[in-house]
Amino acid sequence: MKDLFPERYSVLLAGPPGVGKQYFCIDLARHYLSQGEKVVFLTTENSPEDLVARGLDIGVDLTGFEDSLYYLDCYSWSLRQGGGQSDTAKNQIRISSPENLNEIIVKVERIMGLFNSPIRLIVHSLSPFFLHNEDRDVIKFVQLLTSRIKEERSFILATLQEGVHSPSTVNTLSYLMDGKLEMRFYEGERLDRQIRAHHLKDLAADTRWSAFSINKTGFNIKE
Repeated sequence: MKDLFPERYSVLLAGPPGVGKQYFCIDLARHYLSQGEKVVFLTTENSPEDLVARGLDIGVDLTGFEDSLYYLDCYSWSLRQGGGQSDTAKNQIRISSPENLNEIIVKVERIMGLFNSPIRLIVHSLSPFFLHNEDRDVIKFVQLLTSRIKEERSFILATLQEGVHSPSTVNTLSYLMDGKLEMRFYEGERLDRQIRAHHLKDLAADTRWSAFSINKTGFNIKE
């Protein structure tokens, strides 16, 4: 699945809290970095340091990629640390508030200019933006951000917490993106976690549910 997504492509990943969306994003970032690609991680639910720590939990070391991995930190504002660039890491750029959606687009464009090459933008997650903005404003933000990413031959994957948004909002976001992945908890003899491609425009994808595991070897989809 990691090799499916081309340039100029957008994907929404939806699933309930705790199902493993963040670990999927971390493992995806590691995959792209190992291929020599540039990654921008927009984080709203954890600090960059937390992401690095969670990566180590599944055997993914995101350190040592300061020249090819940037974090847009839209979490630390809540700790009253303000906006601007971190004093400790040149590849961490803080967003002053999740209400400043235009600031995010401006800083994504700035990072793309620094790289001067296509990027893989990973957003975990869109849901907190809806707590601080009107739904229509977040939807417009996603539309503009996705458009700018695709104009620059780049790729975006954004996660969404299932069960906290109206069906119309989820449907609109799904419509704006080229593809949609879904995760779920499945209760059989035991509680499993599963993933599937709901749809992927112009790509051949298996839409059946597949179980996955998260352990010290990363995020693994079972064949």
